[in-house]
Parts: sequence; structure tokens; C-alpha cells
Amino acid sequence: MPISVPHHTSLFLGLDGGGTKTRCVALNADAKVVGQGHSASSNRNSVGDATAQANVAAAIADALADAHATKAHVAAVCLGMSGVGRPADRALVAGWMDAILPGVPAAIYNDAIIALASGTRGQLFGIVIVSGTGMIVYGFDHNGCEARTGG
Repeated sequence: MPISVPHHTSLFLGLDGGGTKTRCVALNADAKVVGQGHSASSNRNSVGDATAQANVAAAIADALADAHATKAHVAAVCLGMSGVGRPADRALVAGWMDAILPGVPAAIYNDAIIALASGTRGQLFGIVIVSGTGMIVYGFDHNGCEARTGG
């Protein structure tokens, strides 16, 4: 889903949240990584909602500090997280993002979808197998139908 980006801001955040760790990168308008942040698990099923939200916020703050930037510089954020495969989970994380980065558009996906998109240059067709702290197999056919197991 495309998101509308304000013109006065300059950074885009990408966050990978898993059962072991959370990573965040800050990219400038030229898609150059200008900051990186890390924290502990942001899988709410592993550490609970409050800790997961705090770890997302910590990774974002770390990336912004590394980029010598503030929240005001963030144009949009894309999160790929374990434990957000269902609409209610994504809605909960959207609420976290409203608290962490008020007014900043956030796209929230299951981490398997992000992994597949990264290997297919954004084309959601194929199968991805993620084996980390947890595991999931996720795939899309040519018609956009999806299937998953695990996770």
C-alpha cells in the first residue's frame, strides 16, 4: 500500500523486528543509509506489548541519533515484524507508531513479506522461508493469492 510522504521531511526508516532483535535503518532521499539502530526483541508474543513497543522506540531513537536527526526529519517508516501476521496485530503496532512517531505514515508488514519483497525487488511472487528465533513459510502466486504456514 503506497503512503503519502510530506515534502518537508528527509528521512525514511526501515525496521526489522524479530524475536531476538530489532534493527532500524534511516535512509535519506537518495536511499543512502545514514543511520542504524538496534534493540532487543520487538515480537509482542515473545516479550509482551509494552516491552516490544519500547524496543521499537529504542531502535528508532538509536537510528535517528546515529543519523544526527530527530523525529521531525522522518517522512515515513516501513516495519517488517514477526508476530504481526493478523490485522489486529498490525492495528496494535499502528497504535504504537502513532505514539512513537505521531503523524508519520507507517506501513506495517509481516517480516516474511518484507523478506520476500527484498529478494524480488518488490514483486510479491514466490516463496520465502524464514528461520530465525521463530519460523514461517510464506508465498504469493501470480494472482496475488497468499499462503503461509508457521509464524
